[in-house]
Amino acid sequence: MAAKPAKPRDQPIALARPVPLPFLLAERICRDFVETLPTPGIERHLPPQRALAQHYGVSRRTVATAFMRLENDGIIAKRARALAEVADAPVPAEAVRTGGPTAVGFIARSVDGVYSNRLLSVCQHALARHGIPMTYVSTRGLPGAEEVAVTDLLRTGVSAFIVVPCPGCGTTPGFYTSLFRGGTTVVFLDRYVDGETVPWVASDNFTGGYTLARHLLQRGLTRFWYVLPGEYPVTSVRDRVAGVRAALGSAGLPVDALELHRLVDEGTKGTSASLRPLVGRLRRGLQGSGPTIAVMCAHDYIARECVQQCAEAGIRMPEQVVVTGFDGLPFATCNAPPFTTVTQYVDRLAREAVALLLRCMGQANGASNVLVPVELVPAIGEAVVPEAPAAIRG
Repeated sequence: MAAKPAKPRDQPIALARPVPLPFLLAERICRDFVETLPTPGIERHLPPQRALAQHYGVSRRTVATAFMRLENDGIIAKRARALAEVADAPVPAEAVRTGGPTAVGFIARSVDGVYSNRLLSVCQHALARHGIPMTYVSTRGLPGAEEVAVTDLLRTGVSAFIVVPCPGCGTTPGFYTSLFRGGTTVVFLDRYVDGETVPWVASDNFTGGYTLARHLLQRGLTRFWYVLPGEYPVTSVRDRVAGVRAALGSAGLPVDALELHRLVDEGTKGTSASLRPLVGRLRRGLQGSGPTIAVMCAHDYIARECVQQCAEAGIRMPEQVVVTGFDGLPFATCNAPPFTTVTQYVDRLAREAVALLLRCMGQANGASNVLVPVELVPAIGEAVVPEAPAAIRG
């Protein structure tokens, strides 16, 4: 029998417009039901679409569209003549024979933001379905902290790692490669590390940067700023910048059409203090009747703060400045004013990382990297442009 919605949640869903309703409904269903379903072998089905429509106070068509998003993201699987069920990563034979990891360490700079916290939560839940505990360690970006965390966890019996690598930790070159070749399973999540032959799962950041730049070019913009996070050069952002450069180059713009601006002491959320000098430079750059500047921010937290500070500084948007973000966090499209962003499928990234970790058990050279697609989410009233052609990516 399908699980019934819990009584405390039986009230219409309150979603802030103009966020697309199915988009937020998919997130709500995932949070309310997918991550709270019991372990395999007990009850895996979601409630029927009709019951969910009544539960959230929306139409059945809206629920069906939300299910399509969850299915495309690999979170649920729809069976013929059956209810939708959670789609787990298959456990490979190698992992079964070796008994799988006794425990998994999750190492990241922090999980203070919505995006990173979701990565942690979904990884932990997916591993729990296979009876594998997970331990989280925050490095706070301190030099040498990743190596210390790995060494300490190995002493406690942790035998595999999911790592969101931080350039600020200054890990010894080849550290993770040596671990991996020595039999310790390591998977990089969200970004990779140059020179390390360790399997990774990441979004298609190049295509994200390319598609976003194409979108802005179609709006007639010719002057671009890219706001880099304090931890740059992180490979995920570097690939987005490469995609932007490729798009500008294909449009015949010179190299100096893109200016890079790195934040200092930005932490994880683009604080006011770190953005204030940037907005000051932006105001000076807008003196006279120059072209509109596209300010492309490395993630949505920076973009939201940038929009707020530009408004406080009297900079007109979008007449003088067009701000964009990256990550696809829900507040992007309901911000005032809303800004264009690129969605990263966070749940799919995390689930693919767990699946890759399990596939790596017992086969150090047999695992392939996983590139997860992204999706442009234009601000209200803006049209979508095609993805980057495959030829341009090389």
